[in-house]
Amino acid sequence: MSIKLYIERVTKQMRNKEARASVEKELTQHFHHQIVKLKEQGATQQEAERKAIELMGNATTLGQSMDQIYKPQTDWLLIGLAIAAILCSFLALPYGQQVENGTLILKNGLYTVFGIGIALLITRFDYRKLLTFGHQLFWLGVALSFVLDFMHQSMLLWSFYKIMLWMQPICLLWTVCLAIFMTRKMNIWLLNAYLMVIFIALVTTLSQQYVPLFGLVFAIMLLCSNYRISQKIWSLAGWLILIGFALTYYYVLIYPTHGPYLMLRVAGMEEVNRYLQTILQSAHFIGASDVQEHIITFEYILLNIVQQFGFLALAIALALIALLIIHFVKTSQTIQQPFGQMLLIGIGTFCSLLFISNVLSSLGLLNIGAFMLPFFDYGLISTLSTGMLTGLLLSVYRRKNLFV
Repeated sequence: MSIKLYIERVTKQMRNKEARASVEKELTQHFHHQIVKLKEQGATQQEAERKAIELMGNATTLGQSMDQIYKPQTDWLLIGLAIAAILCSFLALPYGQQVENGTLILKNGLYTVFGIGIALLITRFDYRKLLTFGHQLFWLGVALSFVLDFMHQSMLLWSFYKIMLWMQPICLLWTVCLAIFMTRKMNIWLLNAYLMVIFIALVTTLSQQYVPLFGLVFAIMLLCSNYRISQKIWSLAGWLILIGFALTYYYVLIYPTHGPYLMLRVAGMEEVNRYLQTILQSAHFIGASDVQEHIITFEYILLNIVQQFGFLALAIALALIALLIIHFVKTSQTIQQPFGQMLLIGIGTFCSLLFISNVLSSLGLLNIGAFMLPFFDYGLISTLSTGMLTGLLLSVYRRKNLFV
């Protein structure tokens, strides 16, 4: 029996077809090293191959063992934490007439079911296929940023801010030309800088509720592009996302043109801080606050929890999110596939920044408005973001033992 036929018989015993490539590569490397060792001991090529096969044992038995080793994994801890966070999102609902008559609870329940369905679909999807479409996703994002940019400008009234916004298409045109040049040169630093410019331009034209969803998509685009160009810098990708979001905050301060940011500035940051102080000072350790303030924007969902249920509920909510992020980091160390490991690190960085910024904003320490909390917010867009995020993480974990 030839080595090729032996490997085919082994892989045929595996029910998980996605793992066959990893097993084939592993066995091929093992046979190569074994044959080299036997030939050094004086065996011929044919003798070495025959002896190596004998040492491996029965192909059917080995295939069944490999099938158990490489069977799909389920991250039950992530599922448990994510479900707990999603359930806690019901605590963050702005309690009032809509909640009392059940309308908002029913709507959020339907959104939650939809998000879970999205997560299950993505879990079955092999995340490694993203690499095949890495460049397509990249240019799709460029086109999308153009479309959204011009759509938003057509809806704005003429103002000083609109004059500044007209600089964005010019910057985008310039960066597209630059991207073509640097893609040919394979300059990873310039390419990442370009991706961040595109993302910044997109964020400054979107209503704030869409930022987490598009941020996740752009983070995946960046990670795919990094991996396609250089497979040795996966640890750099997470830091680049972090820097990109820091730059995004800076640009948002320069272009406060719409949505919650404009609301915050119309009210004045002093007024916002008064809201925050009133809510925090009137809250109890357990139970509803004596003073019920209307939350100025829906991103301050942590304050809703404090008002309705007290600081203990807030501590539980923050602990859940912190555990999720820590779990990303620990899980990334068990992933064999470099691209999957890179995705976990990049997504962990993305969630960490949203988490930290939201907490600081809710405490009045970061006066630029709060971004949505990952896994924890309510509404269709945030539920879709959570579903995509959870599904992608489960997809990586499901294939944690694969290294091809």
